[in-house]
Amino acid sequence: MKERDLGSRRPPFSWLSIAVFLVSLVGTLIAWLVVKADENSHIRKTITSAVASVRADVAYDIGSWVREQIGLADLWTVEEPSYERWAAFVNTYVEHHPGCLAIEWLDPQYRPHWVIRPRGEVRQRLPLQDDKSRQRLLAVALQSGKAAISNVLIADSGEKQWLAAVPIYRQQEFRGFVLAFFDAQQSLDSMMDDILVLNFSVAVQDNGKDSYHLVGSTDENQNEWQEAFDVPLPGNTWRMRTWPKPEALNERRSGLPLLTLLFGILLSFLLAWIAQSNNTLRAEIAERRRAEKALWASQARFAGILEISADAVISTDADYRITLYNQAAEMTFGYTAEEALG
Repeated sequence: MKERDLGSRRPPFSWLSIAVFLVSLVGTLIAWLVVKADENSHIRKTITSAVASVRADVAYDIGSWVREQIGLADLWTVEEPSYERWAAFVNTYVEHHPGCLAIEWLDPQYRPHWVIRPRGEVRQRLPLQDDKSRQRLLAVALQSGKAAISNVLIADSGEKQWLAAVPIYRQQEFRGFVLAFFDAQQSLDSMMDDILVLNFSVAVQDNGKDSYHLVGSTDENQNEWQEAFDVPLPGNTWRMRTWPKPEALNERRSGLPLLTLLFGILLSFLLAWIAQSNNTLRAEIAERRRAEKALWASQARFAGILEISADAVISTDADYRITLYNQAAEMTFGYTAEEALG
């Protein structure tokens, strides 16, 4: 009874099952970390590839706008165009380039002569028309003899613009500039329309501060996933930053880390259950063996008592076959045990 009582009070989980569970759980966490790191590495590679695409798209789009502006300057290559011809080409340019606020022809003394604005534009002056950045841009374009663009500039009114200047030459004689003013938000949003489907946030930096954000950009994932890069442009280099939105990360995640974690936890419980079941089975086998030994000892003692008993003892089974026949019975009935049993 004491042995049974001790067995019924043993702890529900053995040290072996607890150790198996903990070791399996640690292995699961290690596997999860490895799979998670591998997935993050894959995501980082896809993001880097997407960033390279953004960089190339921005450089190409701005470059194409400037090349078409160069085409306006080429009107002076053969002869000085009339205002009507100039206005016809410029109006076409303005209509096909969202965010273009105005295009000016400046004479060699930097004086504006012909100014074309979008239809319906009513303001008299442009926010950066007299800004020092405009003068620096014209100096860069004149010195290089090629097109140049500014950074994203902020006027006193708070309006954000960028400028593009193209020097005009006719028979190697300097004839002034074609200067274009662009609303930064509208023009860059238009250029980056195809980037919106990538679900990326984009920002343009100027002197370490963001001067432009792509429409719909958020701060989520900025610290962990952002990549900064330079965009080489005519006469300038823009510093840009981009990082994926939550939708972009979700599209790139496989769910394998979560499956690894869930499978590992289930496996840990299964191995612990097997270890506990094995321990319980071994305890039951040991208990049965102790019970059998006790039974054998009891039967042996009982048989010994019967053998030395002075009374004749005979035992039969349900079919009345003799199963027990002691020495006193042999002496009483005159038959040996071998003859009587069965």
